[in-house]
Amino acid sequence: MRLLLHRIYVFLFGLWGAMRGLSKAGKGGVASNCVRFFKAWMVARIQLREYCELAYSQPDEASFMACLAARIESERFKCQWGRRYFENWRFLREYTSLKYDATPAMVQKRIKAYKKRFDIGDGTYIQYGVMVIAEHYSTGTLKAGRDCLLSRDCDLDVTGGLEIGNGVCILEGAKILTHAHDSLHLKKDDCLIPYSNRAYKTPLVIEDNVEICARAIIMPGVGRIGTNSIISAGAIVTKPVPPNSVVGGSPASVLFTLEGDIKLDTSH
Repeated sequence: MRLLLHRIYVFLFGLWGAMRGLSKAGKGGVASNCVRFFKAWMVARIQLREYCELAYSQPDEASFMACLAARIESERFKCQWGRRYFENWRFLREYTSLKYDATPAMVQKRIKAYKKRFDIGDGTYIQYGVMVIAEHYSTGTLKAGRDCLLSRDCDLDVTGGLEIGNGVCILEGAKILTHAHDSLHLKKDDCLIPYSNRAYKTPLVIEDNVEICARAIIMPGVGRIGTNSIISAGAIVTKPVPPNSVVGGSPASVLFTLEGDIKLDTSH
């Protein structure tokens, strides 16, 4: 017992000395370095156990190496995606703030930042609180055309990919979803987003001159909203919207069709 305690003391003394050396070299505080060391040690133990279980479960060395390579590649992809994901959250925390509505110059600074990060056309106006998020290890993107309006507090899920045409207005608090979850295991694995918890993409195309009114929700699987259409306030859209239509209700249905050469004026 005394020998064990002595070894623990020697180990902790050496660890403390090493952490102090890192601290003096400008690598952080002593306590924080110790925490990072023990965290890395625990992660290494867990991964070593997983690799041992993987080795026992594979019949030969070739299959083990193939599984190991796939696992390493998945961990690398998840790490890179995670960095981009939290970078996007830092971007949103900064530019969704009301402080960028203080002056016209600050508003233009926000719009330029969004255009630099996402594929957004000229003349598009972006208010505060516009959230653009891709989840579940998806690399989905946002593509918006010219002269659009993204009003305050609208929520754009681009996990499955979102394409917005020219002259589209998405008004206050509207929510657009482009992915769903296969909770009942009805879909094949190759239809799911890799590494996700059985999530799958439902891409959405919003054609030109569409107006999505306040608090409307576009559910996964809609696919396409036709040109020159209006989604009424509070509507819950669950199926494709034909062109020149006004839809509303929950679930939304076509209330009437715009006849002739009527064209919506969605200018802002």
